[in-house]
Amino acid sequence: MLHRLGPAAVIAVALLVIACGGDEEVEPATTTTPTAVTTPSAVASPAMPSVVTSTTIVADLVKQVGGDRVSVVSIVPFETDVHWYSATPSDIAKTSEADLLVIVGGGLAVIEEILANGAEGSVLELTHEMDLRPFPEALAHADEHEDEHDEDEHEDEHEDEDEHEDEHGHAHGEFDPHFWMDIDFAIEAVEAIRDELSSIDPDGADHYHERAEAYAAELREVDAEIRELIAGLPEGRRYLVTFHDAFGYFAERYGLTILGFVVENPEEEPSASSIKELVEGITELGIPFIFREPQFSARVVQQIADDTGTTVRTIPSGALAEEYPTYVEFLRAIAHGIAE
Repeated sequence: MLHRLGPAAVIAVALLVIACGGDEEVEPATTTTPTAVTTPSAVASPAMPSVVTSTTIVADLVKQVGGDRVSVVSIVPFETDVHWYSATPSDIAKTSEADLLVIVGGGLAVIEEILANGAEGSVLELTHEMDLRPFPEALAHADEHEDEHDEDEHEDEHEDEDEHEDEHGHAHGEFDPHFWMDIDFAIEAVEAIRDELSSIDPDGADHYHERAEAYAAELREVDAEIRELIAGLPEGRRYLVTFHDAFGYFAERYGLTILGFVVENPEEEPSASSIKELVEGITELGIPFIFREPQFSARVVQQIADDTGTTVRTIPSGALAEEYPTYVEFLRAIAHGIAE
């Protein structure tokens, strides 16, 4: 459970985070100027629940359920990664004034903890009740752990997990919080949003239930569409090489294989050994495409493409954009980026 700080303390923490941001090898590709993602009416009426979300994807899920009955603002703007965005005093003020804060949870990013500590209304953590799965083991990075896993097969399970996290673990934690890459999880999130909005605004419960049901049906149709699109790919096109480890659920759902990624977490710096493994795997399998994510620098991905003769394509991973301003369009952008 997150322990909340007073508003003044939270603002101080936010300012400290901004002040202490050091130089990193991996640079974000876009500005972090806040951009509100709102319903048609940006100013809530006295009876209209006000909702703040951590990300644009979560904001769209809330909008799909709430419609014009809620006011929705995303703290992290379009085309910006949640790992890189630093909360401003204005962001903290918006959060503290909202009736509801909706975050991903699951250790996704520090900013979510800062926002939750500053919230004075309800806080909904979407992954709290989800049966999240561990991050997948990438094919290109599996060999270096194979002997260790064989030796420790009968060792204490928790001790092994701790050692694995120390050496090869994710800043996110053991379990993958990128729930939006699996439509079943997304529908669970929609239902949680529906229930929370109904609790805050009982008069709108029927409205929220009807919209959530219709949206879940739309998501299932999109799921079938993506399955059909991906199903036609030949074996050599069914491998994913991406900038970071965000596509595990998507790959598992649609029968793809994660060959590897440049970094496990965007806050890390690329390692020479990981890049070497990727180059070897891509060359051995003759993979024609590798994928960059638009909110991150393409420098290392392009370097790998140059070394292997592959082509770089772009697929989104964690933020909406003008080209795909809704979650449904976001999913289609991933599928078409891989399949076309």
